Amino acid sequence: MGSHWLAVIYDPFQDRMWYATKNGGAFCNDIQIHVNDETDLAQAVIASSGPTTNKYVDVPKYDLQSKVFRLMQLSSSQYEAMLVASGKFAGAIYPGFSPHDMAAVKLIIEEAGGKITDLFGNDQSYDQEIRGAVISNGEIHDELLEVINKAQFSSEN
Repeated sequence: MGSHWLAVIYDPFQDRMWYATKNGGAFCNDIQIHVNDETDLAQAVIASSGPTTNKYVDVPKYDLQSKVFRLMQLSSSQYEAMLVASGKFAGAIYPGFSPHDMAAVKLIIEEAGGKITDLFGNDQSYDQEIRGAVISNGEIHDELLEVINKAQFSSEN
């Protein structure tokens, strides 16, 4: 028997459940979802919540405010990621390092057609401490990484 992967994120306030199975697509309340196709960072809505600093990056140094249409902070990195998966936002940045915050996000985003990497653009394992996350529709991913990489990185803490 092969392995099966399932990811679930539930919003009890609005009774919404996002879920995905490997190679089975991503859904919100049984309706299939997809990331949007925004290619212009200047027209994009980007979310960034989580700690303001971590050992990899000082978040206030992001120069996103001048580069994106709207920078949102909804205080829930999983919810922001689900808005990317549902096509409402083009991207989200999670500067934290707790793998449980992003493990389910990874499968749902990828099954919705998006992309997720660490803050440096690398794939990562979610069974250990992570190096943040850049979550996107895939179209603006490289440009988001470029903006983040202009921040002052330090992996020496």
